[in-house]
Amino acid sequence: MTTPSCITVQYGSVTCKFVLPSTGAALEDLIKREFMLGSQVQVGLTVPNVASSQKMPGLEGIQDSRENDVAASRDVIVPLDIPVLKELPPGNVFTVRVYPSAKDSIHSGESPVQVIAQYDFKGQNESELSFSAGDVIVLEYQYSKDWAKGHLAAKPAESGFFPSNYVFGLPPFSDNGPEVATLSNCNFQDDEYFEGYANLNIHLEMLQDKSRTLAYKKAVELASGFIKGRIVLDIGCGSGVLSIFCANAGAAHVYAVDASSVIEHARMVVNENDLSDRITLLKGKIEDITLPVEKVDVIISEWMGTLLICESMIASVLSARQRYLAPGGLMMPNLGNIRLAPIDISDFYDSKIAFWDDVYGIKMSGLKAKAMSDFFSKPIFDRIIQPGECLADDVVTQTVDMTTADVESLERMRSSFSFSIAKSGTLHGFGGWFDCQFQADPKSKTPFVLLSTSPFDTPTHWRQVTFVLASPLAVSEGDIVQGHIEIRRQAFWRRHFEVELTFKVGEEREETTQVFPLWR
Repeated sequence: MTTPSCITVQYGSVTCKFVLPSTGAALEDLIKREFMLGSQVQVGLTVPNVASSQKMPGLEGIQDSRENDVAASRDVIVPLDIPVLKELPPGNVFTVRVYPSAKDSIHSGESPVQVIAQYDFKGQNESELSFSAGDVIVLEYQYSKDWAKGHLAAKPAESGFFPSNYVFGLPPFSDNGPEVATLSNCNFQDDEYFEGYANLNIHLEMLQDKSRTLAYKKAVELASGFIKGRIVLDIGCGSGVLSIFCANAGAAHVYAVDASSVIEHARMVVNENDLSDRITLLKGKIEDITLPVEKVDVIISEWMGTLLICESMIASVLSARQRYLAPGGLMMPNLGNIRLAPIDISDFYDSKIAFWDDVYGIKMSGLKAKAMSDFFSKPIFDRIIQPGECLADDVVTQTVDMTTADVESLERMRSSFSFSIAKSGTLHGFGGWFDCQFQADPKSKTPFVLLSTSPFDTPTHWRQVTFVLASPLAVSEGDIVQGHIEIRRQAFWRRHFEVELTFKVGEEREETTQVFPLWR
């Protein structure tokens, strides 16, 4: 197997590893797309902490020819020259440098700013603006350098968010970068996130997920002795099903909170079930509203996202616990575990990569590097891992105790892992999933209800996450794979994380590190 050449690139707080494509233009497109840079800017790469007077192996001639370009810089400028990049020593982390073009000097003046769509864009939910290449968009507001809001000039009623790098003619956005991003620059994520839950499609998927919904139902029934006669807070109530479970279990009153407009549908459901006198629905973020009671006895929420904590709804639940949960109160769920296992996904991998070796008798192996980048540069979250693909038993890498965890602990979660390979094969990467526990009483650890998203249990709408390595490794039965996983919350995109996996097989092989964005 030919090992593809890779490059590690950093922009702001985000680090990504790319398989080098065949051309510099393709690499520039990858970088712009991954880091959501405007298509009109020009991109260069620098090697931090290398003075321009120093010579870097493989760059001597280029450095000499670019002396004027780096005169004002203390970094070595690296052109997007694929042959040169392939010759550089491994281990360098390149920093993206963005050069504004003349097009960035456009100013809005007093008239409304109109921009032109360069590409087709299909919104992922009702809050995003869909458009076609060539459409004229009237700019309403720039939330950041990456996202703006506007409406179609031909259809003023169609307004929504759109990525800045899909249009031409936006004025420059001035801020101090993601490390000092303000709440006003981040709030649009909440609009996008919550309105994504306004559509019943996602609620249908969740309600039809029997493993999920029945686990909550059984958990409420198990805890009914504690819930009866007490006050319950349901955070992110959605369709209202969990609130109704709790009311039916004898809760004195349930306060159901949701920032999405789906709460109006929940109100209809509550009324239809004659529970409007026992369930109060409140629209808004739990951080922004004030409950009509000082304390609650139970907090229930289905906050789990990809790899347990992605989407960051957990942060809202933890904040609410500190503010509202009475001493001795019950958290549902009370515990969450993130699990990891090494996987061999030969059939799936070959269908995406080896496929290009012979396409109806035509050689297309030159596209394999592009395929690696397009299919595997980000984790795969819409595929169910098969039990037979696991090369070893899974291990718990992170545990979140909802009764004691704080929001700050979510910023960076790091732990080690070790696997003993149970069968020989190819280590294509790692599979990740989670489980949650619901206890019957805050004073008792058992019995409890377990909600599992493991490939060894009934599939759920969460499925599992597949992290595919840029360079798969052959492993044999008995090999020890050990390393660490670090999950970091992004500084700007607060509902997004990045996962860094560092590991080695045995004692003699080199250590491998790869960073995966979840999702930006």
